[in-house]
Amino acid sequence: MIKKSSAIVLCAAALSPFAVQAQKRAEQHDLVYVTYAMGVVHADTLDPLKRDSSGLFKTDTSPMGLRIAAGRQWGPIWSTELSLTHYGTSTFEAPVANAHGWATASGVALWSVWRAPTDLGLVWATRLGVSHNWSRGVAREDGYADIDKHWGTWAPAYGLGLEYPLGEGWRVQLTGDLTNVRIGDDRPAVKFYALGVTKAF
Repeated sequence: MIKKSSAIVLCAAALSPFAVQAQKRAEQHDLVYVTYAMGVVHADTLDPLKRDSSGLFKTDTSPMGLRIAAGRQWGPIWSTELSLTHYGTSTFEAPVANAHGWATASGVALWSVWRAPTDLGLVWATRLGVSHNWSRGVAREDGYADIDKHWGTWAPAYGLGLEYPLGEGWRVQLTGDLTNVRIGDDRPAVKFYALGVTKAF
């Protein structure tokens, strides 16, 4: 009986590290996390006047953007995220006509994210989602009433990122996302290149 008990104790002691590691892996696959990211936004035609080829317009269509996201890790490679992104503000001016204005856009997106670890410790993150984006454009010209327009649209969203775990639930990431906003009759592609930090709980 003593030998049998001793064998059970030794077996349990030998297996306990594996049980702890298995529990940790299970916990790591079932995490809630939040992400904060900031970066550069590029839009091909974020304001309609950018299409003018006269050279009379000065535009800034690479504003700074911000994103806050919350996600849930459902398994070792798959998670879902809900994000709120502000795509910054683009400006234009036409000195000859004493006109100027700006356009801004934001969006809420639901993402499905697949992660693939590499041998270097980095993790590729592929993102596919659907986004509802809203935008506003304002134009002012001397002697005329302001033009103030609002638009909204649904659009698919795509993303690719590279993440590096730091330990204790922290990781940094470089991401690039693509979606569309609506400005008048145009639906320009908006690209968001960001550096972010994630904390898992």
